Amino acid sequence: MKRLFCTLALMAGIVSTSVFGGTVMDAGTFTENGDTYNPSPYSGIFTDVIHFDIATSGLSLIFSGSHTGMAADEMLLTNTNDGANFHLGPVFSESLSLAKGSYVFTLSGFALNALDSKIYSDYDLTISAVPLPAAAWLFGSALLGFIAFSARRKI
Repeated sequence: MKRLFCTLALMAGIVSTSVFGGTVMDAGTFTENGDTYNPSPYSGIFTDVIHFDIATSGLSLIFSGSHTGMAADEMLLTNTNDGANFHLGPVFSESLSLAKGSYVFTLSGFALNALDSKIYSDYDLTISAVPLPAAAWLFGSALLGFIAFSARRKI
């Protein structure tokens, strides 16, 4: 019984560590330096494409970052798999739940007479497992109780 309890406790520790841990990737930096004496040196369209594959279902993706030098809401994050669009302000964080598969995200924007002499964007992707609901933990506790109860010897 002790061995079973120790094994289950070890498995619970490993599962909870992997569930609540996350991987953060620097998804890229876009920089356009202009003449610091001119207030609006840069105009045009810019695009950055991010490709990645997800091998496990039930992952949460957080796309966050910041950009300066443009009016608010000038950047657009598009999931080309389903066509979902997210308008990004100067500081942004979008949370998505993704299934297994290959994904292509396009980060694009348009700066017409930029507000600053420097256009700068920096963003990260954080991918982590979605935590199990409380019902799963309660079911597991009840199951362990039933196993322990049935393993008792009747005298």
